[in-house]
Amino acid sequence: MLTATNPLQVTRYQDLTVVKFIETSILDTLAAQTMGNDLFKLVDQERCRRIVLDFSSVQFLSSSMIGVLLVLANKARTIDGSVVILGMRPQMREMLEMTKPDKLLKFADTRTGAFRVLDVYIAH
Repeated sequence: MLTATNPLQVTRYQDLTVVKFIETSILDTLAAQTMGNDLFKLVDQERCRRIVLDFSSVQFLSSSMIGVLLVLANKARTIDGSVVILGMRPQMREMLEMTKPDKLLKFADTRTGAFRVLDVYIAH
């Protein structure tokens, strides 16, 4: 389970996990590590295979957090899972795409698009 002080909101839909980042700025290395540890637990301990990371509230992102995202995606891939990045601002997405994550990370602009990438249908 995620720590109470962590600025992440986790919602489960069947076998899909949506993680919304509440903070508008993720620049602190310690904060990125803390979030990373909690995200890694989703895969390592809870065996979440389909994960959507909602960055629609985030305006600034550190290189430490980019590293966390790549490690998370790699962990998910080891259990035949996928990570989709939702709502990331264009300048952050460009920075992330420079790391060549095309085999690890997928991107979507809408929640419906993210679900579609993961081949998930959620009835509302």
